[in-house]
Amino acid sequence: MNAVSPRSAPEDRQGRVVTFYSYKGGTGRTMTMANVAWILAANGKKVLTVDWDLEAPGLSRFFHPFLNEEALATTGGVVNMVNDYLERSLDNPSDAAARLSGHAAVQQQAIKLNWNFPDGGRIDFISAGKQNNDYGSILDGLNWDQFYERYYGGVFLDALREEMVRSYDYAFIDSRTGLSDTSSICTQQLPDDVVVCFTLSDQSIRGAALVARHIQTRGVIGHSTDPIRILPVPMRIDEGEKDRAERGRAEARSKFEGLPKALYTVKDDQYWGSIEIPYKPYYAYEEILAVFGDQTGIPNTVLGACERLTRELTRGEVSALPPMAEPLRLATVAKFDRKPIGGGEDTRFHLWYAVEDQMWLDWTSYLLEAAGYRFAASRIDSDAPDEAKGAANGGSPDPLVTVPLLTVRFLQAARASEFWGPVSSSSLALTRPRTLGLRLGSVPPGAPSGHSFPLDLTSPALTPVVAAEQLIKYFGGDEAAVQAARTALDAPDAPRYPGIRPEFVALQSRNSDFTGRAKELAELRRTLTGRSAQEPTSGTQALHGLGGVGKSQLAREYAYRFMSDYDLVWWVPSEQTSSITTELAAIADRLGIRGTLGEADAAILVKDTLAAGTRIGRWLLIFDNAEDPETLTEFLPGGDGHVIITSRKQVWSQEASELEVDVFTRQESVSHLERRVPEMSDTEAAQLAEELGDLPLAVEQAAAFLRLSGMPVETYMDLLKQHPADIFDQAPLAADYPVPIRTTFAVSLNTLEKEWPSARRLMQMSVFLGPEPFSQKLLHRNPAMLTALAVQDPRVRKGGASVLGGISRAIRSLSLAKVDGRRGTIQVHRVLQALLRAQMTEDEREQIQREVQLVLAECRPLDGEVEDPENRPDFELIRPHLAACGAEESEISEVRQLMIDLVRLHWRNGDYTLAKSEGERLDALWCSTLGPEHPQTLALRTIRANVLRDQGRYRESLELDQRTWEQQSTLLGEDDLSTLATARGLAGGLRALGRYQEALDRDLLTHASLVEQFLEEDRQVLNLTHNLAIDYRLLGDAKSAQQYDERTERLRRQGLGPDHARTLASQLYLARDKRDGGELRDAAADLERLHEAFRRLQGDDSPDTLRAAKSLAVSLRVLGQYERAAALTDDTLARFVERYGEDGPDTLQCALNKAADDWSLGRPGDALRRAQDVWQRYRRLLGDDHPNSLACSDNVSVYLRTPGASRQDRRRAAGLGETATTRLTELLGASHPFTLCAEVNWANARAELEELAAAEASERSCLSRLAVHLGEDHPDTLACRSNLAVTLKALGRTVEAQRLHDEAVEAFNHDRNFGETHPDTVSAEGWERINHILELQAW
Repeated sequence: MNAVSPRSAPEDRQGRVVTFYSYKGGTGRTMTMANVAWILAANGKKVLTVDWDLEAPGLSRFFHPFLNEEALATTGGVVNMVNDYLERSLDNPSDAAARLSGHAAVQQQAIKLNWNFPDGGRIDFISAGKQNNDYGSILDGLNWDQFYERYYGGVFLDALREEMVRSYDYAFIDSRTGLSDTSSICTQQLPDDVVVCFTLSDQSIRGAALVARHIQTRGVIGHSTDPIRILPVPMRIDEGEKDRAERGRAEARSKFEGLPKALYTVKDDQYWGSIEIPYKPYYAYEEILAVFGDQTGIPNTVLGACERLTRELTRGEVSALPPMAEPLRLATVAKFDRKPIGGGEDTRFHLWYAVEDQMWLDWTSYLLEAAGYRFAASRIDSDAPDEAKGAANGGSPDPLVTVPLLTVRFLQAARASEFWGPVSSSSLALTRPRTLGLRLGSVPPGAPSGHSFPLDLTSPALTPVVAAEQLIKYFGGDEAAVQAARTALDAPDAPRYPGIRPEFVALQSRNSDFTGRAKELAELRRTLTGRSAQEPTSGTQALHGLGGVGKSQLAREYAYRFMSDYDLVWWVPSEQTSSITTELAAIADRLGIRGTLGEADAAILVKDTLAAGTRIGRWLLIFDNAEDPETLTEFLPGGDGHVIITSRKQVWSQEASELEVDVFTRQESVSHLERRVPEMSDTEAAQLAEELGDLPLAVEQAAAFLRLSGMPVETYMDLLKQHPADIFDQAPLAADYPVPIRTTFAVSLNTLEKEWPSARRLMQMSVFLGPEPFSQKLLHRNPAMLTALAVQDPRVRKGGASVLGGISRAIRSLSLAKVDGRRGTIQVHRVLQALLRAQMTEDEREQIQREVQLVLAECRPLDGEVEDPENRPDFELIRPHLAACGAEESEISEVRQLMIDLVRLHWRNGDYTLAKSEGERLDALWCSTLGPEHPQTLALRTIRANVLRDQGRYRESLELDQRTWEQQSTLLGEDDLSTLATARGLAGGLRALGRYQEALDRDLLTHASLVEQFLEEDRQVLNLTHNLAIDYRLLGDAKSAQQYDERTERLRRQGLGPDHARTLASQLYLARDKRDGGELRDAAADLERLHEAFRRLQGDDSPDTLRAAKSLAVSLRVLGQYERAAALTDDTLARFVERYGEDGPDTLQCALNKAADDWSLGRPGDALRRAQDVWQRYRRLLGDDHPNSLACSDNVSVYLRTPGASRQDRRRAAGLGETATTRLTELLGASHPFTLCAEVNWANARAELEELAAAEASERSCLSRLAVHLGEDHPDTLACRSNLAVTLKALGRTVEAQRLHDEAVEAFNHDRNFGETHPDTVSAEGWERINHILELQAW
């Protein structure tokens, strides 16, 4: 019986902490970790396993046979140890208490697994927490920020880690998924190694690689200077998809380039084929350890893969699971098994089937359940288990026996050989058959090597009872099980035996190339069989949709797939009443009830006979291509049978349940094309499907043409783009689609033309809106749309906007477009659009295109900028259709303005690369069509210059702005708004190049011009006052900067609202003003709020969100919250790098902040390397004398003076400090904050070189200037006073030194921003020098 681990203090094992992490769930991460832990323990290692997946804990399920349930229920876990510590520390948190609690937590919560490992090996387990009613509330109540900031959470976790590595050889942490590792505990603070687990899907690879880069960028928090070792491990590798697996491996190698950094047991070029975990269906349905499920010594098993991972993780020390006695292994496997609910023998089956064979699955699983067997069922073409099967008898058990339902479609599946192929030698060693096949269709008899012969249920001589008896006996059932199956067959709800075809059938032959539609068929089946008093029409189902989507094909496939469930299945062509009566009369003939009746009377007789249900109990009638309910209603039998109606019109809600049939999914299109044209690649199939809009009719006709003609796909697509009408008018080559595509739409379009000519016009206009859905707002409340439609339709001219709803209803009723009332959109298929375009004359095309352009221009927001929150929704209605309507080449200036808006929106969204490429392309186009000095060409260049500046291409930006401004001044005048907008950008370029005074002068001129034209609260004026604040801040005039920021924020808040992006931007700069002014806590509180507001309004990766995060991290650092600051900087820097590259302006500023975080956390080497890198980048981009380059060099000088630095490094630091101080004085003045901070640092450097007199002179001078410009109690002033005290003490002037020291310490202690425990306070009190880290400012 296992129990809580003893609390004795073991020897120091100097172990390692390993986190197993995955970006997404379902990778097999937890199973892999549990197996590796077991392998280590079986080799004498002491292993701790911790379930830190707090939201979805699951590690205990892999250990449940070895865990005492009572101990598990009464012992706490991760959330309890943190919560208990917080409760004990509420009144008196301290470093010592945190350390003591962290050391004690492991022994208090660890549970020993009940297994006799050799050589002292063991596994201890810490759960996520007690799984009782309090778990969720405790977890939700944990405030991780307070845990770190107020309760020494970092100390607690460091102590927890210390205890782990002292007490265990290995501590394994099962981390949560995603990017939400709280404060980077599992991926940064605790581990020495991180095993990054991922599947080979694109999303899983990208997410895992992003996290790996984050870990690399962030490094370790606190416990070591060694980098965290990262092992990327692909999981669930399915060799049945060999080509896709290889492509996935290649993508993973690319995304994880450079990882792992060091390998110990395999060569670099062997890693990606060796260290990966295969997918084995055996482990997909129950938590069982591969150390028991697999035999040792077989390389291509899950166990073999875990052994290779263990070998690399332990650097070759542990390489394999020791041999285990076979009886012990099998007995332990049995402990993992779920127990049967009752009846039948303890045999588990896993049924694999093709979706087309649903009836066989229903029949087989029904009998298995009746006989008491446990089973699961899965589609062979789907990764997800069928939740409907097996749930009633214990869920999805371990599949000791695999049962493939062998049909033609099953054997066509890519994975068929996995279940019905030659058996490996490892599987042959098992004592019972692993596969029992059921032969259910026209498939080859016999069995692959290693399999027993399948049970053949294809004989027409088999009765349902005999077939059921054979099935249960084949599965090893005794007479009681056979009798239970026989009894079940008599139940009213028993599924019919699929091997019997109904006596009365009239259908076209089955489409052997039918593809997909699993969801639609399942919904159709559910609706037809789920009739209730609340849904009286559910036995009648109407399929409607666009012509060519395959409504008739879907109905026919349903009839074949579920044929055995009916006594009569009959296809009734329904375009004309006469064809309906003819087919119903034919049923009367087959039933032998017609006698001498004419067709009309015979049809009525059949209707009454089917309704009564006495002659035919179960029947299915399919009324194909019905026009309207009035024609069909009199022929619907009612009763208990089923009716399927196919129709283009959506008018059947009173007579039937309606199901809209849409186009293929992309995967369905690709699958169909590749099945019909085997030599077609995935890429070609996807591209062709895109061109055809996944319309089933078009996809099939393309496949038939390519198969017969042998034409290359690329040639066919060229023809499709150049001559779509010719392609769509070709005679059909596919028997299942008897008419050309054009003809499919012709009837509905002609009907629309007669009944609603304005609706026909809207269909034509959709050609220039593109195949994407367009908002119905373009139709309603749009004068330009009303004008265009009124020309075509007298009803619109007379009724105006009130009749526009009838247009969308007419289009929807004829299924000519997808009208989505919930989203308020209309979508016309691209194939139909191509046909409509081909039918237009050149004059019509020009006229309709112009109408569409005017409609879009009418929707353009008129007030403010396109990126403003109130304007974005309206512009998003326009944006998807600009390319299709040819806006960039329009003769209408208001339409071309939309393209300028689009480039601006890309820029303001932070999509700089896209904005640059689109801007350059438009510029080239308009230079040739409008001219290089056209006002709109010049306006576009203003935005292009802004983009270049935000990309860090400062000189190009300034030159473009200068040329544009000169041209606009000549053409439009200096006071024109376009010229003034360029002048704003020009000032921004000057700021970026360090020409701050010139930028201020330029902005003052622009401001003067704007205030003459607009009120003070106008947005144009406020944008300029915002920039003036930046100018003054860069020039060191903090007071003026704050005054302008306060005025701008007040007027924006009053005019735009408190949550407007521009208001928040002003508050962001005001927070910087507060921090610069020494109001550190207020600034941090404001930035916390702003960061959350930007995240809520714009998302995690918007430029505003990232800039708020960058500034917040600085505030946290200066408040002494180093770990939290570093975590936020790390995340922000990774996002900046991902979006803007290493040289982006924001990236460089954030990288310099990261160096400061490293310095604060005691990693001076990392800080120095990063700061030097940023400095070199600035020197390359801006030159040696740019203020930012000089600020970087000054920070480098600080990091060179790490404790224990050589005298040579200290001299170099002093030299850098002197250069920075001298040049900053020349550039910005002696009282600029940069200059003052640099001189303070230089004085520190000289003092450390014992140049005490020079240091004293500098410090006295700086102290005087700081007191004047920042105030006596400003933190920088206090730091300088403290440093001067240290210098005076070294000079032996102890009285003055003590006075200054006491003043500084007292001020620090009583300042609400610092207090007794702040690092600067501690440094001052300990007579240690305080250095200034320069923070770069935004331009």
